[in-house]
Amino acid sequence: MAFEKDRFDIVLVVDYFRFGGPFLSLLQALQPRYRVGLFLIPLSEADLAKAGDQQGQFIQYCRDLGAVVIEGGRHRCDLMIVQQRPYSDADAAAVLEAVRPQRVVGLMALAMAGLEVHERYLRQFGIEKVYVPCERFRRFLVSRRGAETVYDGIVVDQVGLPYAKGRLAPAVEADWFIATPTTFSFRRESHRQAFLQCVLRLLDQIDPGDTVLYKPHNGEWRDYMASPRLARLARALRRFPGAEVLARSAAALPGVAGERLGRLYTAMLQERVLRRCTPLRAVTDRVWLPFEAFLPGIRKGVIGGLSNTIWGTLYFGLPFYNCVDKTTRDQVPITDAPGKKDPTNLLDLNLDFFGVPYCEGRLDFSGAQGRGIVLPEDREGDLIASVEGDLADVRERRSCAG
Repeated sequence: MAFEKDRFDIVLVVDYFRFGGPFLSLLQALQPRYRVGLFLIPLSEADLAKAGDQQGQFIQYCRDLGAVVIEGGRHRCDLMIVQQRPYSDADAAAVLEAVRPQRVVGLMALAMAGLEVHERYLRQFGIEKVYVPCERFRRFLVSRRGAETVYDGIVVDQVGLPYAKGRLAPAVEADWFIATPTTFSFRRESHRQAFLQCVLRLLDQIDPGDTVLYKPHNGEWRDYMASPRLARLARALRRFPGAEVLARSAAALPGVAGERLGRLYTAMLQERVLRRCTPLRAVTDRVWLPFEAFLPGIRKGVIGGLSNTIWGTLYFGLPFYNCVDKTTRDQVPITDAPGKKDPTNLLDLNLDFFGVPYCEGRLDFSGAQGRGIVLPEDREGDLIASVEGDLADVRERRSCAG
């Protein structure tokens, strides 16, 4: 199919790879029938430090799927899709200087509705419609955040998650998936240790023949549970009987000493978890893909903590074993937690909608099913069909305008 060089059917505005998974599904489904451009917003230094080389791998995957990176010049497109992200006015202006779209649609993240810093993009890009994973959850968030008027005059289209209909390569298969949760799950080193101990209790109950994948938290290229130095030390100490008992005793010391010395005990528990698991990087070099993209290949369940991954797990009909006791975490004030970032209006608000109870390390825990959290209506919608419908609508309007 021949295309005009300066004209695209679709332009995808990409900021941070972590929220770009649906773009990969779009590219896979729509190529080669449409010409798709990729406009790249430069990442902040902080996001670059977290991403490592994963941002570049994401962009290369987009290229492999047929996307054309837009570099200079002026271009036209029928439909421009913009990630819901905080953008500077200069970055937004640069996009609109380079691309003249007929229609602009926003691609919403799961849990950012109603946060002003994440909603400015609606005005910056003149967005008239948004694709949302779960409309019922969006309504919940904007109501709790007092931001109902943000979407006045904007069409909201629920599109769900696209990963089951067209699975992204490689299609990983496993019985179980352990997903390290966000650091919001922990306010003390002892909380990390309790999480890992709970995971180990579950692993003891899983059939030895079952495959278990392990995935670090999606936001960073490193696994924050243990530094590389402590991970190496934990592996070396495995040969010495009693080493873990001594590390546990050191971790129980009060104050700063216990926090610092406890990191070795955390690393030793982590080493035991990893011995039972297959690291995701051992079966794919695309470990940076969204957690939800792997779920269609998981057969029995997901093990994790206080995390937005709960919703995606339940969306795909899998049980989620929450290994973090939120009551214990909340006994430590925010002001005493590392980083002191308050999750009250972020993760903790999300958990009011889709949180599942602490599983207590029991594989027979019925609360892991999350009954009533994801409803049949929440699974309605199709991102690919919505995009193709909007393209057809743009072209029909252009034809009628003559």
